[in-house]
Parts: sequence; C-alpha cells; structure tokens
Amino acid sequence: MSGWGKNNPDHAPKKYWSLEEAKGKLETYCAYQERSQWEVRRKLYQKGIKGDAAEELISEMISSDFFE
Repeated sequence: MSGWGKNNPDHAPKKYWSLEEAKGKLETYCAYQERSQWEVRRKLYQKGIKGDAAEELISEMISSDFFE
C-alpha cells in the first residue's frame, strides 16, 4: 500500500459537501445521466453525507422526479 497521499503536500484532501451544496450537485449528477438510488447513496457517502441526511436528500429527489 502506498503512502503517497499522506506525504505529498500537493495532494488535496477529499472535499466534503454541505447539505445545500449536495442538493445542487446531485441534481446535476442525476440530470447528466440516469442514476440509481444506490449510486446517489454511494456519492453522498463519498462526500461525507450519511444516514438520515442522505435519506432526506434522496427522498427530496424522488419527489422531484430525478429518479424512482
């Protein structure tokens, strides 16, 4: 396993989304290509949004017909 990410000062850490930012980014993510709920959950998890907050965003997107 490489330690490159730890010791490279030019390597930017992962950027996490705020809830407000996530909604806009997910709309773009889903509008670009049809996505499943699983793909959206995975994306949210990668960006630091988990649990009830993720489920609420997904529920809002279902209400807005971004996916079923």
